[in-house]
Amino acid sequence: MHDGVRHLISCALLLSAIVVEAFAVLGQYRLRYSLNRAHPAGMGDTLAILLLLLAGMVEYGLSISSLKLLLVLILLWLTSPLSTHLIGQMVEITDATLATEAREWKS
Repeated sequence: MHDGVRHLISCALLLSAIVVEAFAVLGQYRLRYSLNRAHPAGMGDTLAILLLLLAGMVEYGLSISSLKLLLVLILLWLTSPLSTHLIGQMVEITDATLATEAREWKS
């Protein structure tokens, strides 16, 4: 692939990752309850990580660095949902206002 085209694709992927993270941050501020905020944080980070590492893979081309980025992607995709779940459990255990938030959310 031509270097200029590869660079443009990589820049487009990086820009997409920035847009995804911007929407995830917006979701953090728009949602009212603590456990509801876990969704945009977890989903936005997962997609942004994919786009960032794909941008690196495209930029490096077929090389050992791309393989390393693929391994990092697999590791992060396996651990990101787990860490989001554990943070949600911690909020459930430690947040004293969670019961009132749940009642307000249901009504």
